Amino acid sequence: MYEQLFVNYETRVMKRDLLETEDYLRSLRKVSQFLYVAKIKKDSIYDIDSLRELDYLYSKLIENSDFMKANIESGSKYLDAVEVYRTFCKGSLLEKYDIDPSILDCECPIKEESEFSIIPSQVYDKINVNQVLKLAHYKCDIDDEHETPNYLDTGHASMEVHYLIPLNVQPYVANSLDVYANILCICPSCHLHLHTGPKIDVRNMLEKIYIDRANRLKISGIAKDEETFWNLIEKSGEYF
Repeated sequence: MYEQLFVNYETRVMKRDLLETEDYLRSLRKVSQFLYVAKIKKDSIYDIDSLRELDYLYSKLIENSDFMKANIESGSKYLDAVEVYRTFCKGSLLEKYDIDPSILDCECPIKEESEFSIIPSQVYDKINVNQVLKLAHYKCDIDDEHETPNYLDTGHASMEVHYLIPLNVQPYVANSLDVYANILCICPSCHLHLHTGPKIDVRNMLEKIYIDRANRLKISGIAKDEETFWNLIEKSGEYF
């Protein structure tokens, strides 16, 4: 899932040319092959959905003498590519710059949970959730003037994430719902209101969010129009 998102990040955010980006992709394919042969990971590095798992696999790579030898022979291309990819996944540069999140949007295939996952993904350990919070600069997507206390360990505002179109309607959508355009960074108050507020208030909130995200949802292949959006909302049973 993350391969095309990584390409968008490299070419649209980091402004790398396609040749340099393709060089990273070739190196990451070699890394994925090595992980498979070494029986460390049986699927692609792009299928890793957990920051902790990514860090774990990185530590296994640098501990492996065969990989480090191959990396030296490549002119350190393999490890350089992994470092660039980890920077993308951790979202440090997404937080540093004022980036329009829509430049990263694209259709993503539905990802089945890998049976080979080493560490189960929890929501705030998920790579794309972490990235969404940083793209939003830890400000509420519904009202960026809403303030919350900061987490003591990170210094960031205590924001939460919410899937606009709930994941339980994934069977009705051809592309993944687990994408940037469908994930909101919201304050605890707005989050609670979306789940428990009066129906008219919830509908008004959803209308506001849809207007803001209509084009992003379309680009992501989730909701081609407003009718599709509301049909999915109704099917989910999450709001009304």
